[in-house]
Amino acid sequence: MESVEAIKTLALSAHALQAYRDKFPAYMDADDFTIEAEEFEERDYLPGLS
Repeated sequence: MESVEAIKTLALSAHALQAYRDKFPAYMDADDFTIEAEEFEERDYLPGLS
């Protein structure tokens, strides 16, 4: 079977999302974290392109 790439979009109701968050506040248990990334120059990242 061949893999297929796809992008799907959908619309969320802001009211329904807030109601769910109020009912199930799991986000309040989140830990603080930081994602650090190295800076790079495009020409270094894509060999063969100038």
